[in-house]
Amino acid sequence: MPPPCTPCPVTAPNDICQIDGDKCVGRSEIPPVVFYIVVSQAILFGLFGVVLMVQLVLSPTVHESEASESAWYTVSMAYAVLSVTAKTALEVGFLVMLTQMPESKMVP
Repeated sequence: MPPPCTPCPVTAPNDICQIDGDKCVGRSEIPPVVFYIVVSQAILFGLFGVVLMVQLVLSPTVHESEASESAWYTVSMAYAVLSVTAKTALEVGFLVMLTQMPESKMVP
């Protein structure tokens, strides 16, 4: 049976401290920003599929035509913008998550 956890300053939602050996592990709840991270990445990576589908549908009409160079440039820019946007949204989410994480301290 694990030792009582009364000195642990960080508790789980059910008011029970979680202990891993002799260390306080802390809360078991997921920070709210994780929802933002998952949803934003799902939407942005879904948009990669939309760009791919549009490219696939329109490729027969621009294949070997004068508009092909412009079409490939447009698709490349769409992928680049989506890539930078997804990485930026992920980084912002991680930075916000760091501010929402509880501090765990060992109490002697």
